[in-house]
Amino acid sequence: MTYQLQNLTPPQIARLDEVPIARQEQIIDQTGEPLRLVTSYYLVKNASANFTVPHETAENLDAAIYAMLTRKGFLNGTMQVATPEPAKQEPAQAKMDLPAPARTVAAKPATPKPTERPKSFSFNNYPLAKKFMPLHQQRVVSGFNEEREAIVDEVETMLAAIPKFRSQSKKPLMEQTVYAHYFYGQSDWFILEYDSRDDAFFGYVILNGDSQMSESGFIGRQEITENGRVELDFHWKPLTLGEALHHADSDFFKAPKKKEVSETTTEQLIGIGFDQKGQYTLAAWNKALPVMEWLVRNTPFVVPHDFGPGKGKYKTTHNVLNSYLADLYDRKIEVPDPKFKKSDMAQFKDIPVQILDDGTFDTVARHWVYLVQAYQWADPDNVSEKSLTPIQHTDWTGFVEGQSYRHSNGKTYEFDGLIELGDGQKLASWKLDSKRVGAPIPNLPGYFKTESGAIEAPPVVDNSKRLRLAQAKAKAQAARIRILKIKSQKAA
Repeated sequence: MTYQLQNLTPPQIARLDEVPIARQEQIIDQTGEPLRLVTSYYLVKNASANFTVPHETAENLDAAIYAMLTRKGFLNGTMQVATPEPAKQEPAQAKMDLPAPARTVAAKPATPKPTERPKSFSFNNYPLAKKFMPLHQQRVVSGFNEEREAIVDEVETMLAAIPKFRSQSKKPLMEQTVYAHYFYGQSDWFILEYDSRDDAFFGYVILNGDSQMSESGFIGRQEITENGRVELDFHWKPLTLGEALHHADSDFFKAPKKKEVSETTTEQLIGIGFDQKGQYTLAAWNKALPVMEWLVRNTPFVVPHDFGPGKGKYKTTHNVLNSYLADLYDRKIEVPDPKFKKSDMAQFKDIPVQILDDGTFDTVARHWVYLVQAYQWADPDNVSEKSLTPIQHTDWTGFVEGQSYRHSNGKTYEFDGLIELGDGQKLASWKLDSKRVGAPIPNLPGYFKTESGAIEAPPVVDNSKRLRLAQAKAKAQAARIRILKIKSQKAA
């Protein structure tokens, strides 16, 4: 749908409140507020994303206002301005607001009534929107049904990004980021920071389209959120102040110069690749592009991600430094996808283990290394996932057959050697009070004491299999133990 109000000129927009409103007294009696066409115009503009997005309420309001302007002769210059009634006008400092859009077009059957909206919605659940969104916009948004949660969620996220005062002071003013935008007519307030102590914004202001007299400074929050006219731009996306001013008045504010790159180290090029594309010249971006594409093709650390026009085009999936990525590119080290995720179960040297981290790719050994927690089967004759218990060692090769070892559970065990299971697999066997006991041994978590100290588990694993393989081998070990027990009983 084409919005008719988008064809109004700035002088016409400024004169909208001169249009006489029929039954204004009745509107005030029903809503407590007069109908103001300037505010209605910006409501349509804001709700339709500058007249570009279909919006049922905005379309209805646009049609109603345009029909009124045509009927009154406003568009062809034949309108006669009625003398305002002072008794019905509010003071200049009074808070101004619009009735909910649905009330303005209440005569149309397709328009939902305000009484139909759910009562569960409340701005109390959105503290930032409640504080920083103008009051008259809050009332209008509350009149929406389907869209209001999405609108307020987006506004809440946008406002949460506003940094505290002096957070951007190390940057030149024109390179500081504008996180929010208020507007009314030809006036713009570009918000850079917020000072909670004084309840004031720090930003840049253009009043009445006078770019020559525009300046930066403090802006009282209540000054722009409670005057009843200034609107918060719901669809604002962060960009530098230089870019925002150029978009507001390209004749007065020149386009900010883009950064050229004098140094061409790989680490710097990766930094450009992760940064906003619009901040650099095409030549600089073209230098970074092949580096980023190589990392996308040959590592799992970088993936394409379009953050929007002029914004970044790549993001990282792991917490890695640019210097680490530069080393991979310079040495042309191809990194395979990681085999495991955190909390996965795997197998290392016939021992079930649980992965404790996301892994690190060793650029020297050229394989993934993980931190793990080793497990043993608590009951070899009744293997199940619940029978896994932590142990502090996984290697029995340091033990001498026939020698006794003191366990942390207070008992002394005699090492009875290793049982061959085939395929290079061996199983440790132990004796307690001259009787062979099950293996792995003991059935309780702990470790054996030796003269050189405790034998501990290896801290990393670099080549593992899945838990199902560990379970299958454990069951095979348990079956082998049962066979050995039966043979020993028959021999006895």
